[in-house]
Amino acid sequence: MYKVLSKDTTEMELVSYLPTPKRGFKTEVTLCEIVNCILYKLKTGIQWHLLPILHLFSDKTLHYKTIFGYYRKWCKENVCKTCWIGFLSQNKGKVDLSNSNLDGSHTIALRGGEEVGYQGRKKHKTTNALYFTDRQDLSLAMSEPVSGNHLTFMILSSILMRL
Repeated sequence: MYKVLSKDTTEMELVSYLPTPKRGFKTEVTLCEIVNCILYKLKTGIQWHLLPILHLFSDKTLHYKTIFGYYRKWCKENVCKTCWIGFLSQNKGKVDLSNSNLDGSHTIALRGGEEVGYQGRKKHKTTNALYFTDRQDLSLAMSEPVSGNHLTFMILSSILMRL
C-alpha cells in the first residue's frame, strides 16, 4: 500500500527545493499534491495515463499530462539532485559512515542504450552501475552507467571522483 506523505512534511521538506515560476499562470492546486502525485507514480511504477487522479487531489484535479510536464521540467532543472543533496546536508549527523559499502549492479540491456557493451560470460549486452551506501544501507550516491564490457574495478578511481 502506498503511503502519501503528510502535507506538512511535503511543505517543509520538498516544496522548499522546487523552483518557483517567475511568470505565467498560477497552479490551481498546491505543489504538495503535485509532488505526492509524482511520488506515487515513481513508487508504484504505474503509467502516467493510469494515475488515480481523483484520489490524489482534494478539490481541483489536473490532467496527467500537466503532472508529467511538472516532472519533466523539474528533471531538466535537476531538482531531485538538489533536493537529495539538501537532505544529506541537513541530516549529516544521521548518516553513519563507520561502515560504508560499494556495490555494483550488472544489468542486461535488452533494448540497448548509450553505455552498453557485450559481456561474454552473460552472452548479452550489459551495463554496470556502482552504488555507495552507509551502514544502514541508505543509498548516498550512484555512478553513471558504464558499458558492461569494462572491468569496473579498473576504472573505479575515475568513477569515484565523479561521485
